[in-house]
Order: sequence, then C-alpha cells, then structure tokens
Amino acid sequence: MDGGDVEAMSRLGVVLYDGTSAIEKDIGRATELWSRAIDEGDHVQAMVNLAVLLEEGCDGIQKDIDRAVDLYSRAIDEGKSIEAMRRLGTLLLTGGEGVEANIPGGLYLLVEASNGGDVEAKRLLLDYHISQEEE
Repeated sequence: MDGGDVEAMSRLGVVLYDGTSAIEKDIGRATELWSRAIDEGDHVQAMVNLAVLLEEGCDGIQKDIDRAVDLYSRAIDEGKSIEAMRRLGTLLLTGGEGVEANIPGGLYLLVEASNGGDVEAKRLLLDYHISQEEE
C-alpha cells in the first residue's frame, strides 16, 4: 500500500481483522493499516476500528483505554462518528477501566448517537433511565 489510499487501508484492515476463507486473520497487520490510515488521512472509521480494538484488547493487542478514548474523541470531532459517540458515551456513563465517570457527558453523547439513529444508544439510554427509577 504505497499509494496512501486511506480508504483502502481501512477496508483491508477490516478484512484482515475478520479474516475470510481466502485471507488469513492478521490483527497485527490490521492494526498497522488502521494506524497508517489515521496518520496519513485522519480516516474516521479507522479511528473507531482501532479504538474498539484498544478498548477491548484481543489476540495479543493490549488494552490501551487512554488511546481508545482519544481516538473516539477524534472520530467525533473530525467525523461526527455515531459509533464513536455511543462507545465513548458508554465509557463515560459507566466509568471504570481507567475512565473517570462523567454521567452528563456520557448521556449527552448517547443522546447524540441516539438522535443519529443508533439503536444501541437508545437501548443504553432506556436502561440507564430504568436503573435510575429503581434507585
């Protein structure tokens, strides 16, 4: 990938992350491609993909919650990513894993994601409100 096509890098990263019957799964290479797509073109979906991987950690990739939060924030700022809003909103709402709880900030992002059509954000907001009524 010498041409610097960040969209192609991001998409190939997804294929390598998932693997196919014809292409062996290679999460390390997927991580490299997403990082390069971010560095060379501020590719928003690559930011979200890498952030999810760093938030969860898997297959030899260590969790890095601080970098995940940074990437989610960038994806929101640069591309208004609905998925990043939901994922960062959830982290802020619940706290933990090295993220300080920020309930108003988390609710704001979940509402924005919900307004953008994210069904999971709507469910999370409903769950939160139900839990508050039970207290």
